[in-house]
Amino acid sequence: NFADSLKRQFPDEGKAIDNYCYLVQDYCSKFKLYNLEVPGMSDYTRDSELLEANAYDVIDSLSSNKLLTAVLAGNMMLYAGHKENTPFFVHALV
Repeated sequence: NFADSLKRQFPDEGKAIDNYCYLVQDYCSKFKLYNLEVPGMSDYTRDSELLEANAYDVIDSLSSNKLLTAVLAGNMMLYAGHKENTPFFVHALV
């Protein structure tokens, strides 16, 4: 799978890779329609921390390995992500 493949390429970065995968899954779980669920009481639109976390900052905080962080941010070009202003939730949902 994705994490195992990355861990083979970056054997010293297992914790960072696991943290990244956890964050992506955690962020996606907050968006009920992403999981084809009816939105309920947990309204993500009121969670400013969730909506404002910058993708670059979140990814960069996971590891000092610049190659790994570049790989993790690699799909940003698919949705015209910008270092300065793309939120992590957009990165996670893509």
